[in-house]
Amino acid sequence: MTRSRFLATLLGILLPLVAGCAVSDSAPIKTREQAQPAPDLTLQSLDGQQVSLSQYKGSVVLVNFWATWCPSCKREIPALEAAYQANKDQGFVILGVDVGEPRQVVQTFATGMGISYVVLLDEQEKMLVRYGGLGLPMSVLVDREGIIRERHIGELSGTELKRFLERYLPDR
Repeated sequence: MTRSRFLATLLGILLPLVAGCAVSDSAPIKTREQAQPAPDLTLQSLDGQQVSLSQYKGSVVLVNFWATWCPSCKREIPALEAAYQANKDQGFVILGVDVGEPRQVVQTFATGMGISYVVLLDEQEKMLVRYGGLGLPMSVLVDREGIIRERHIGELSGTELKRFLERYLPDR
């Protein structure tokens, strides 16, 4: 691969990530998916276990792609944690997928932020690409049957998350 082709490829990967992290709170992008099955996701958790989305069939799962360097990602974590704590007994799961960072960096950050939901490592950024990632943070809501129902690019507010849960976790 030539150097210019390598740089073009690298920019093609990095620019959407940086641009997505810069999306303002007032302009998140959200589209409703039409009965699209969620791609299976299997990644290693911070404790070294292999975790798959398919393990959570029957639960409402929020797959949240993020990174420790992303300010919007950091700001949304308290709302995610609060929603998880309030709804985990009703079948709500959050899979926090860190994109492109080493385990120790993510572990230190997750501990410092008080994250209790499952944190997975997408060090090769394959799952972000597989889920159509256009930037960080990005959240994908998967219903109890494994169907993508919502996709939100940018910081997910507590209000927006509450609306998702009212729609897809009505027995809360």
